[in-house]
Amino acid sequence: MKKEGGRVIMNIKIDYLDIGEVSFPEFLAIQSKLVEERKNELIPDTIVIGQFQACYSIGGTVKNIGDDFKSKTLLSQKNGHWHYNDIPIFLASRGGRTTYHDEQQFNIIPIFRLDDLSPSWLIDTIAKISINMLAGLGFKAERKLYDNKFSGISLNNLYVGNIGVLIKLFSVSCFGISLNMNADLNNFNAIYPCGFRDPGVIVGNIMPKNDLSSKKEQIIETLKKECSLIKKNKSPIF
Repeated sequence: MKKEGGRVIMNIKIDYLDIGEVSFPEFLAIQSKLVEERKNELIPDTIVIGQFQACYSIGGTVKNIGDDFKSKTLLSQKNGHWHYNDIPIFLASRGGRTTYHDEQQFNIIPIFRLDDLSPSWLIDTIAKISINMLAGLGFKAERKLYDNKFSGISLNNLYVGNIGVLIKLFSVSCFGISLNMNADLNNFNAIYPCGFRDPGVIVGNIMPKNDLSSKKEQIIETLKKECSLIKKNKSPIF
């Protein structure tokens, strides 16, 4: 425990919810419910852990569905929903642009009340816990700034983690970071990931030789260890 600006700073209580493998719409429904509960202080700060079934999600800064797809010929509408090469596309209100998800990504979604803390505190904290978690698993990742504005996680010069968040009413956060553990990189090749046109930005995997399910328990335990050190002060000091 310490004091900052007259207030007591201490490690925060965090609940964890592993939602397993779900569709993106199922995740959005779960997230919406948790945000409402956190807003009304029915639950403590919560970190949602899970994997999404194969899909593309498009952030709020994209004007047109196809803006970040390299080819428009495989875009189609089926039953009123957009697809790319039969992979569904969903709109997300988070920051950032277009990315791909599948069951071999590890998603960390903080449902936190930020109160007087800034969005940059949240992004810094997500990056810090992700890097420390990966270090605990034996991977030396680092935070990298792409296009001088978008934070991502880099491992061996490969783009392995993208951060996109949203701060709702009452300063409750949602969305978070997607870490490519052993994702299908072919589906990233169809897009400019997160809108990056720079050919030097190459998407990669953290553990390409391992199925996520074989390591998930270890990953979660390492994540919990790192998150137990989070303090709600002005900078993410652990």
